[in-house]
Amino acid sequence: MAKRILIYTNHFYPEQFKINEIVDWICSDDFDVRVITCIPNYPDGNFFKKYTYNLRFTNYNNLIINRLPLIPRLSGTKFMLSLNYITYFISCLIFTIYIAVFKKKYDIIFVHHTSPFLIAINPILYSIFHRRTKKFLWDLDLWPESLEAIGIIKSKLILNLIKNLVKYIYSYYDKILIGSNNFKKIIAKRFDKEIIYFPNWADKEIENNITIPKIKVDLPENKFVVMYTGNIGKAQNLISLLKTINLLKNPAFANYILYRLDGGIDHILVDEAQDNSPKQWEIIRLLTQDFVSGESARAELNRTIFAVGDKKQSIYSFQGADPNSFDSMQEYFYIALGAISKNIQPLNLLHSFRSSKPILNLVDASFKDIFFERVNDKPSHLPFKENLPGKVDLWDWINDEKDEYDTLWYDPVDTIGKKHHSIKLANKIAEKIHN
Repeated sequence: MAKRILIYTNHFYPEQFKINEIVDWICSDDFDVRVITCIPNYPDGNFFKKYTYNLRFTNYNNLIINRLPLIPRLSGTKFMLSLNYITYFISCLIFTIYIAVFKKKYDIIFVHHTSPFLIAINPILYSIFHRRTKKFLWDLDLWPESLEAIGIIKSKLILNLIKNLVKYIYSYYDKILIGSNNFKKIIAKRFDKEIIYFPNWADKEIENNITIPKIKVDLPENKFVVMYTGNIGKAQNLISLLKTINLLKNPAFANYILYRLDGGIDHILVDEAQDNSPKQWEIIRLLTQDFVSGESARAELNRTIFAVGDKKQSIYSFQGADPNSFDSMQEYFYIALGAISKNIQPLNLLHSFRSSKPILNLVDASFKDIFFERVNDKPSHLPFKENLPGKVDLWDWINDEKDEYDTLWYDPVDTIGKKHHSIKLANKIAEKIHN
């Protein structure tokens, strides 16, 4: 008989969290799974299209999804977030009583804990009815440490009360999974059972295309090294980025801050540089002012900046990405480093280890005279496997059409209709392959 697994989570499809992949993995095996979650409203604060109070139950073979009602977070103010958390908590408590009384017992409860910690209380209520059900907590947000770190609660008395409450809730669980080994010492003081290190993993798209080049980067030990990896959006608090820029520009204390930072930064690495916005590049420029000033808090060290990017892969213009800024910053460092008798070492990686010559020729032809106005770098790409066969077919353009919304009410939110241009293209490709 298939084991029955009950999953509690604050977030689920179409919201993008790792619990989605865990559910996929579990459902691919011989388990009966029920996911209790809320109507998706993260991060924008509004319910996703097609997900309203009328859509609360979905059944896919061995997976049941219950989306419980709540007040959406809307603008994300403290008041709205409180209403969001409390209404979902109440919905979960009521629904937990319902499934505990009227549904067949579950063998395992798995809790995906992102803030708030209220999600971890529901299995305790379930235990009143079914004591033998095993309970696992995937703890991704330590309370009350998180509340204290971001300044929501400053009272030591309240923090201690929350700490004791968390310890009490922990006691009902059989195992706790953590995403960082640094959590273990903290949790071990409150939980005397098994603590499992369960780190995050790469997205499926990345895992299916793994390459492990033998690249050795010699970085000094026991030093503060910054790696900057672009792609910052609303969920990463872009406002803080802008505040940081203004802070570094403030002449009242900018020089002191930069001098103190300069005492700890030896190397700056910028990955996916083609996706940086001008504001992000401005932070890098400000952080490297002492790199190029000729004077430094530690003049004996040879500090470096390393940036890697491919302008043809810049796809985040909606977040402010500007591939031409890559060239502008290259020019800036050419001039700034030249003024102190240092140089920049550009390196074009021309060989492709995956594509064949016909495909690379098409790419080079498509991007001819595009993105390369500022620096005279028009690289032609070379296939590493010169004899690898390849073919390019050019098809007629399919115009964008308004979707007729011929989907069913229980289809996922990103399901598109039959007349959508993507579906028409997919059908055309399938017909080509079939014939």
